[in-house]
Amino acid sequence: MSSSVTDPETAVDRLVEAGLLVEDPAGDLRFGEALTDAWFVYADTYRDVPEDVFVGTVAELFGLEPAAAERRIEDHGVTREQLVGYLAAQSALDDEHDTGTLALFGQIVAEVGPPPPVPPEVETVDDERALALAERDRAVVTVWAHECEPCRALKRDLDAVLAGLPDGVPVAGAEGGSIPEFRAAYGVEAAPSVVLFADGEHVETVRGRATVETYHAAFERAFG
Repeated sequence: MSSSVTDPETAVDRLVEAGLLVEDPAGDLRFGEALTDAWFVYADTYRDVPEDVFVGTVAELFGLEPAAAERRIEDHGVTREQLVGYLAAQSALDDEHDTGTLALFGQIVAEVGPPPPVPPEVETVDDERALALAERDRAVVTVWAHECEPCRALKRDLDAVLAGLPDGVPVAGAEGGSIPEFRAAYGVEAAPSVVLFADGEHVETVRGRATVETYHAAFERAFG
């Protein structure tokens, strides 16, 4: 039997109880791992779909004719991000919920939004700061992208990866689109990329998905 939730606060509590949303130390909500994985699966499919596909999907989910789905989208301000949130919550939840509850979940998930590409363990920098770090005695600049499975894999391993760095080596990160000059200067064309600098010179870049041991070996070559 499906359950029904109409109150936004109760809906948030349900999502937190299910682990889809988690509260960070500052008290802000962010995606849990299961919701993150589901979000990017559906975002890849639905966030940029043509209008007819968007309307058709809403019609199918709510058992409506296309014209009625169009009115619902207009009257309720339904967005593609809310559709992605609806489908992601539906996929990640163990129990069943009615369409109204899932629609509310979708709104909340869309408002919280997916995690930024740069993980909180590293300082987020802009182009100017990334280029300045490249001139340091030793530094690591990491480059990330949205909706990037290898990036999510590196995030899961990041603590173990960074444990291989010598003390005192600064680590920064940026979304690739935000640092075009840095990427052009150092030939960064993929995400994730981990770019290593020593004595103010670019010494190595580890591109794409790699093992913890691969990163540690690169750190040893650069900084050992």
